[in-house]
Amino acid sequence: MPPKKDVKLYSVQDILDMDPCQPEYTRERVEELFAGKEGISVFDVAEMPISNSDKGWALGRMMPWPDGFVLPEGVTRLRIENNPGLTSVDIPEGVTRLRIENNPGLTSVDIPEGVTDLRIMNNPGLTSVDIPEGVTDLWIVNNPGLTSVDIPEGVTDLRIVDNPGLKGCGE
Repeated sequence: MPPKKDVKLYSVQDILDMDPCQPEYTRERVEELFAGKEGISVFDVAEMPISNSDKGWALGRMMPWPDGFVLPEGVTRLRIENNPGLTSVDIPEGVTRLRIENNPGLTSVDIPEGVTDLRIMNNPGLTSVDIPEGVTDLWIVNNPGLTSVDIPEGVTDLRIVDNPGLKGCGE
């Protein structure tokens, strides 16, 4: 594990403020996962005894990640949500289901091959996005700064809604 110098730490309350949707993540359960620590980092979450899906949920809210951080092996679902300071993100290989939601400062995102289920919603600063081949389920909703997007062949579920700046949409 890389050194934790200058790595952001999150308190129990910070995690609860992220509004975990699973009912088992009560204050008591989150405190138990902290194991007596005052704060945890993305490195701690990667090692926690929780499902890969729940790791992906938490890690997507703890952006931007510090240098040297990689997703734990087996995490295939990632939700990057509510990160006001995030301006760009490189999605690691291995992610197949990706949600990018409510990141007001996000201007660019690099989506790797292998993502098949993609939702890009409520990112007002995003101006363009390249959708890789292989995406079959694609939602692009309420991204007012988006001005172009190319839709690859093979998309079977497509929703493009409320993107007022969208001028070009190829197929």
